[in-house]
Amino acid sequence: MMRMGRNSLFYAEYVLSIRYFNQVIAAKPFLSEPYYYRAVAKFYLEDYWGAEADCSASIERNPFITNVYQLRGLCRIKLGRFADAVADYDRALEDEPDDQAMWYNRVLCRLELKDYDQADADLDEMMRKWPNQAKNYGVKAQVAFERKDTADGERWLDRLLAVDRRDPSAWANKGLLTLRRGEYELADSCLAEAIALEPNNAVNYLNRALARYNLNRFSGTLADYDRAIELVPGSFIAHYNRGLLRAQVGDDNRAIQDFDFVIEREPDNILAIYNRAILREKTGDFRGAIRDYSRLLKSYPHFAYGYVARARCRRRIGDTSGATADERRLLVMQLDESFGRPRRGGIKKVRKRSDENLDDYNSLVVEDKDTLRVYDDEYRGEVQNKHVENDCLPLFALTFNFKPDDVRAMGAYMPEVERLNNRRLIGRRVALTSDEGSVDEDGMKDYFSLIDRLSEQLGKEATPSPDRLVLRAVAYYSVRNFEAALEDLDRVLALDSTRLDAMLQSASIRFREVQAEASAAGVVPDYTAVLDKLDAAIRRSPDNPVLYYNRGCVWTAMKNYQRALADYGEAVRLNPSFAEAYFNRGMVYIYTHSDEKGRNDLSKAGELGLYQAYSLLKQHRKEE
Repeated sequence: MMRMGRNSLFYAEYVLSIRYFNQVIAAKPFLSEPYYYRAVAKFYLEDYWGAEADCSASIERNPFITNVYQLRGLCRIKLGRFADAVADYDRALEDEPDDQAMWYNRVLCRLELKDYDQADADLDEMMRKWPNQAKNYGVKAQVAFERKDTADGERWLDRLLAVDRRDPSAWANKGLLTLRRGEYELADSCLAEAIALEPNNAVNYLNRALARYNLNRFSGTLADYDRAIELVPGSFIAHYNRGLLRAQVGDDNRAIQDFDFVIEREPDNILAIYNRAILREKTGDFRGAIRDYSRLLKSYPHFAYGYVARARCRRRIGDTSGATADERRLLVMQLDESFGRPRRGGIKKVRKRSDENLDDYNSLVVEDKDTLRVYDDEYRGEVQNKHVENDCLPLFALTFNFKPDDVRAMGAYMPEVERLNNRRLIGRRVALTSDEGSVDEDGMKDYFSLIDRLSEQLGKEATPSPDRLVLRAVAYYSVRNFEAALEDLDRVLALDSTRLDAMLQSASIRFREVQAEASAAGVVPDYTAVLDKLDAAIRRSPDNPVLYYNRGCVWTAMKNYQRALADYGEAVRLNPSFAEAYFNRGMVYIYTHSDEKGRNDLSKAGELGLYQAYSLLKQHRKEE
C-alpha cells in the first residue's frame, strides 16, 4: 500500500496517493513515513495547513528525518510563519549543513522578517561556500534594495550578471533601475535582454514601452503594448497607455476602443472618461462626448473646461438651451478669458494609477507599487486550480445519475439502498450521493422511458411494489418532476411508514422543491416541512450520519449555524470518514469567522478524497 502511494505521488496523482497513505496510517499509526508522504501530497495540493500538521505528526514519531523539517519549513513559508520556518531550517541544517536549498530558503525567510543583518551574514557564508551560485547574488541585491541602497543593489545585480548573463529577473530589474534614472537607451537594451530570456512576461513589455516612448520610438512602444495585451488581455495599464498613444498619433477610433475597455472595467475612472470625451468630440460623436463630459462634471463640478467643452458639443447638436446653461454656469464661476482648450500634444510625464489630477489626463500610467524583486518563490499544484464555488455541498439524495469516483469510497451508505440495488429490478443501480452528474438529452429520454416502464409494471400490480415506487420516484426526481416523485414516496410511506430510504428521499426532494418555489415567488423559503421529515427519519434511525448531515444542510440554508454545526458534528461522530460533513462544517466555521477550525475541517475533507476542499483552501489563503 505504501508503495502504491509513493507511485501515485510520483505521477502527481496527489488525491489518490492520500487515499493510500490514509490506509497505511489507519493500519500502522505509529509509522512516521506515511505522514510525511501525505504531507508532500497535501503540499502540492496547496493544503499547507494540513501538510504542516502531517509533518508535525511525522516528527513526533521520528524526530531524526531531515526532509520532514525541510518540508515543514516550506509549509510555514507558504503560511507566512517565517520565524517558525527559520527554526525548522536551523534544525535541518544541523544534519545537512551543505544543503543549498535550505540555506537559500532560510535567507529568504530572514528577508521577509526584515532581519537584514543576519540575511547578509548568511549570504556571505553562502557565497563563500558556493561562489558561482548566481541566485545568491540576486538575494544580496534584494537585501540592498530593501535597505533603500539602490546603488549597492545595482552593483550586486552586475555581479549576478557577471556570473550568469541568462538571469531574466536581473536584466528586468537593471532595466527598471535605468528607466527610473532616465537612461532610456540602456533601459531599452536591458529590458530587451529580459524579454529575450522570458518572452511571456508582460511587465517587461510595459516597462520597455515607457523607455521606447521616451526615445520617441512610437511604433515600438505600440508594439510592446500590443504584446502585453496579448499576454494579459485584461491589463489596465496596457490598454490605457495604448489609448493615449493611439490618440497622439491620430488613431482616434481605436484609441476610443481602448478607453471603452478601461471604462467597462473601471466605470468610475474619471481620467479615462475625460480622454474618451475629448476623442468622441474630435470624431464627431457629440452626444457620446456630452455624456462623458456630464459624468466628468458630476465628479468635478468646478472643472471649468468641462462646461466649455460640453457647451460646444451641445451647440453642435442644436441644444442651444443646454449650451446656454453651461455658458451661464461659466460666467457665475467667473471664467478667466485666458482659459483655453487643452492641447493634447506630447505626453509630458508619468502618473501613478491611483492619481486623479485632471491636469494629468494625458499622462502615461504606471502601477502604484513599482517594486524591485529579484527572486521568486512561487509553487504550484494541480487539482487545486479547478474553480470551486464558495458554497456548502448539497443534501444527499438517491439518484441514478451519479459520477463514478475512483478516488474515495461513497461517503454515505444505507442498507435499504443496498437491498434495493440487490433486487435488480431495472438493470441499473441507485446511488446515495450529494454529487450528481449532469444529464444530457439522451439521458433524459432514458429516464422518461424508465418511468413509462415502471408505470406499466405498477399498473399490473394489485398492491403497488414499494421498491418500484421508490425507483420511479428517483426517476421522476432525475427529470425534476418533484411533485410526482413526492406522490410516489408518500404512497411508499403509506404502505411502510418506517422505510428509511423513502423518508430521506422525500425530505431531500421537498428541500429542492421549496427552494425552487421560493426562488420563483421571490420569498424566503420555509423549510419547516423538510425539518419535520428529517426529524421523523432521525427518530426512526438515530445512528444514521447521512440524516444528520442533511438536516445540517437545511440549518445552513436557514443560516442557523449553531444547529448546523451540531448536526455536522454528530454526522462526523457517527462516521469519522464522512468527507462531506467535514467540508460543510468547515464552510460554516468560515461563515462564522472561526477560520482555523474551518481550515482544519476542509483539510480533513481533502484528506478523505474530497478534492474541492483543496481549491477552497487555496482561495481562502489568497483572500486573507
